[in-house]
Amino acid sequence: MIPPNSNASLTGNATFIQAVDLNGDGTTDLLVYDAQNTSASAFNGDGIGGFQRIDISLAAPGTALLAGDFGGNSLDGGIALPQLALIRVNTSQIQLMQNRGDFLFQ
Repeated sequence: MIPPNSNASLTGNATFIQAVDLNGDGTTDLLVYDAQNTSASAFNGDGIGGFQRIDISLAAPGTALLAGDFGGNSLDGGIALPQLALIRVNTSQIQLMQNRGDFLFQ
């Protein structure tokens, strides 16, 4: 757990960061992407400034990663969950990954 007003170390070089509620709990989480190492992490926000790091498994390397509501995915309670869009390396493809609500994407 990273407490409020403290620093967190990242692996590699964070090339992208986005503040977004990834798990539908109403608190802001952080999505961090490192294009050089093609790795992603989520930092689960606790609502009072603390974060818990969770590594996200990506199926393929990409040049950019973005979270957004691309398909109307929602939990049983109607809470919209953002999907991940990964721009694939050396292709003209964008891979959409569905959000299960538990920081696992498929």
